[in-house]
Amino acid sequence: MPLHATAQTQPELDNADDLAREAIALHRAKRFAEAGAKFLSAYEISRLPVQLENAAKSYDLAEQIPTALSLWRRYLRLDAPAPEERTYAEARVAALEERLARNVAPRPPPPLITTPAILVTEERPATPPPWPAIGVTAGGALAAAIGAVFLVAATQQHAALEDAVATREGGRIVGITFEQYERDQATVHQSYAIGGTLLGVGLTTAAIGAVLWLTD
Repeated sequence: MPLHATAQTQPELDNADDLAREAIALHRAKRFAEAGAKFLSAYEISRLPVQLENAAKSYDLAEQIPTALSLWRRYLRLDAPAPEERTYAEARVAALEERLARNVAPRPPPPLITTPAILVTEERPATPPPWPAIGVTAGGALAAAIGAVFLVAATQQHAALEDAVATREGGRIVGITFEQYERDQATVHQSYAIGGTLLGVGLTTAAIGAVLWLTD
């Protein structure tokens, strides 16, 4: 019976898991050769093909070409690789053989380790702030603030106008002319209209921006 067919005990499997976790940490620290050794030790215990695959990838990234080539070939001799994984492994074998033959050493780009048993992943770029939503919210808040200023000014102007005409004699406006009173009244009404419109539009726009911000 071949060695890999021997059933492993739970402590042995736990040890393999610990080795794989250590390998993952080393891989993330870009200590690829050490990670490869840990992955290989985990494979020798667990016989999980994914650990052998990752050992090959780690040594590949460490530029230890003979070791990486040997492990890729060993991986291809297993029955486990899925078609896409086998294709990738065959491509790495061909590339490494060519490098050995030509004695060149361009560093291969680190591939994403996608096998479920491997926890090494590429870091995702930080999500940029939702500037459009922030802009809509800020614009709405500014419009609402300007509208509030118009409403306060209109209220103050209306109060001052009423004080000016509080005294009437025989139905006549005292203190200012009737024409001036009409002009001031129109200005007050216009300020109320502008302020109310800006406040309503501003609050609505700010609410829309907040919803966009939260759902972005």
